[in-house]
Amino acid sequence: MRVRSIGTALVVAGLIGTGAAHAANVPNMYVQHHLRVNGATDFKGRTFAQQGLRVRHGINADTLTLLKGAQIGGSLAVAGPLTSNGLNAGAGAILTTGVVQGGSLTLSGGATVTGSLTVAGNTALQAVSVGNGGLQVSGPFQASGGSFTGTLTASGAAFSGPIAAPNATFTHLSIANGGTVDFGGATLTNVKLATNASSLMLQSNSAGGTNGYQPLTITQAGKTASLSVASNGLLTISASGLTTPTLNVGGGLSAGALTVNGTATASTLTAGTLNANTVNSASGLTLNTAQITTQAYLNMGGNARIIGNKDMRGTCSASASINGVNTCQVAFTGNFSAPPVVVATPVGVDPAQVTGYSVQSSTGGFTISFRVSTAGNYTFNYIVEG
Repeated sequence: MRVRSIGTALVVAGLIGTGAAHAANVPNMYVQHHLRVNGATDFKGRTFAQQGLRVRHGINADTLTLLKGAQIGGSLAVAGPLTSNGLNAGAGAILTTGVVQGGSLTLSGGATVTGSLTVAGNTALQAVSVGNGGLQVSGPFQASGGSFTGTLTASGAAFSGPIAAPNATFTHLSIANGGTVDFGGATLTNVKLATNASSLMLQSNSAGGTNGYQPLTITQAGKTASLSVASNGLLTISASGLTTPTLNVGGGLSAGALTVNGTATASTLTAGTLNANTVNSASGLTLNTAQITTQAYLNMGGNARIIGNKDMRGTCSASASINGVNTCQVAFTGNFSAPPVVVATPVGVDPAQVTGYSVQSSTGGFTISFRVSTAGNYTFNYIVEG
């Protein structure tokens, strides 16, 4: 039915537009200008609105196809699938309990997904908040920064800003050349350098040394040791001692206690306690200790100067008479495990005046027995090895 005149349009309005009229069966109807329906209208077949369709109190349709844009001032409830070339909710919200599928999804505001969100292509998000379920990415993941309280799983991730991930697990973490990692005082566990790692660099502007800042601290089985670089450039180990199979230092070495199971080599070596099989010092060796233990050799390329107490070297003086045997005794400050070897010689006297002498040593000291041809005071120099 085509409506050409105003009178005919009024008749049609009287048939289907007022509450007084009954329903009419119209096979085909064409309205050229304007059709207003004040009450409810039920269209059983296909309905076309070429210039637009305006509904004030809602529309309920089994299938709705819009060739151009549609503006809905209220809510839109779709029980079945919704297919659209573009969907813009403005400042409102889009709520769906089904599946959302599209060539691209752009959200200028926030989005809350209580179920799973699967994206086959690329996803660009201004901000995303993931709950306890975690974030899983099968492809590369790139962000200016991130904060993760749950699990982050990705084949690759690139962050140009800061990252906060208390529970994140990275199978491979690559930092760009010249980049920095700030753990903020976090504790690192099970750190392992790859066999092809070129270097490990720890930098700090604070002064190191024994009482300085320690950039590397190791605590194991209740014992703690730290490592730093002093202001004079010396590598400083703050610990009760140092134990190593072999030690080779190109410069000087200073330690409170040093144990080397093999060979210790340094240009200068200073130690409070030294225990090594072989010690090599090209310049000098200083030991501030009462005991030196070596199982093999003590090699020095230069002069050997031993400065110790009277248990190592010294003098023994005594007055002597020409009658009988005279003695000069020295008691050690610490007992030896076995009687040491003592070498003594008279000094400052004519050799003919000391007619003979001998040394008897024990673990606690030694005695020099001697005879003289002229009475007087006599002095002996001695060296002890044991």
